[in-house]
Amino acid sequence: MFPSLLKIYLENITVCGVTFYYTDEGVPKGLCRAKELYYVTTAGGPNFKNFGFDYVSSLAKDFYGVGKTEFISAEGLDIWGANVEKILKEAERAVDELKIDG
Repeated sequence: MFPSLLKIYLENITVCGVTFYYTDEGVPKGLCRAKELYYVTTAGGPNFKNFGFDYVSSLAKDFYGVGKTEFISAEGLDIWGANVEKILKEAERAVDELKIDG
């Protein structure tokens, strides 16, 4: 998931005529100029399903018109014996690789 303030922010910017409009068929069409969105998160344990990413990705694609969304996660940070620095560095490297490819 993600902080409740982020959900409030997303609800406030998802405004017809500002971030999207409806076609004559009633389908939302995005007005955002961004081409991609990176969703970066951390988790104390494994992330089996990330509802936060699904929500943000759907908004970005369906309402804002962002064509590509990427999920990057540093997971298992609270597991006893986890190499936290390594986990964080791997997530950071994943972001850097996306920026190079993008």
